[in-house]
Amino acid sequence: MAENQYTEDNIRSLDWKEHIRLRPGMYIGKLGDGAAADAGIYSYKLRKNEPSPFSKKLLTEIPEDKIQCIVRSNSFSNSFWVATSSGDIYKIALLNDEFDIIKLNTGSAPIEGIQNIFEDNNKNLWVSSYSGVHKLVPLSEYGKYTIEIVLNQGNGLPSDQVKCVFQDRDNNKWFGMYGGGLAMLKDEFFTFYKYKNPKYNNNILSIYIEDGKRLFGSEEGLGCFDCLFSSEQLNFPESIGLEKFSIISIKKFNNELVVGTSKNGVFAFNPSSGKWRNVFNSKV
Repeated sequence: MAENQYTEDNIRSLDWKEHIRLRPGMYIGKLGDGAAADAGIYSYKLRKNEPSPFSKKLLTEIPEDKIQCIVRSNSFSNSFWVATSSGDIYKIALLNDEFDIIKLNTGSAPIEGIQNIFEDNNKNLWVSSYSGVHKLVPLSEYGKYTIEIVLNQGNGLPSDQVKCVFQDRDNNKWFGMYGGGLAMLKDEFFTFYKYKNPKYNNNILSIYIEDGKRLFGSEEGLGCFDCLFSSEQLNFPESIGLEKFSIISIKKFNNELVVGTSKNGVFAFNPSSGKWRNVFNSKV
């Protein structure tokens, strides 16, 4: 496979409609406060033999608000979790080309400053926010959840500002915090990790763990856990690229790591070759 190199000169930002032309069949959460006509959340598909997509605005149960995250459900087929800046959480299910949308009922006030949602193996939702991590446990009645615990500085976390949650194969929970580095929750006890090298900050935005490989995205690229924290003599992270970018998402797809950045598009890393290639926002 030919090697693709990227530089600052061959990265460009695409109009949101142009993104859809390149990747049909997407859910798009538009930023906004409700004032814009197209704020809120949309589903897009590419019309056959036509250059532009049609859009279907989703049901009115989801307000025209800023969309904080859209996360595929691990337990329910064709379903997604959506959080808004108002602190509400919705479940979207696609049934026979129609959308079934419910607003989750937690019996409490909306969660302020939601950043992301992680669904664990027991169908619990771990909601990271700027007020800590809220664990939502499903009740027997459909759409109802109870907040079992809130993890924050009051009960052990070094920071209330939690950006992401990840569960490894041993069912340990990992929390990436803004300014607080990483925390691992195992058997009700925390272990904390931070960068030792002052060159790198501890704003952890994304986490991915598989087969002993612990990867973490920060505001300064992608790092490897084994070199970040494991022993005293290794006082700086091993960077594997994208040092100038904020890494907000890490996923695995077709044996590659697919990395989303905040402003510079999406890149894929091939562990075998050790090379990066552009996925979005490239002139190549």
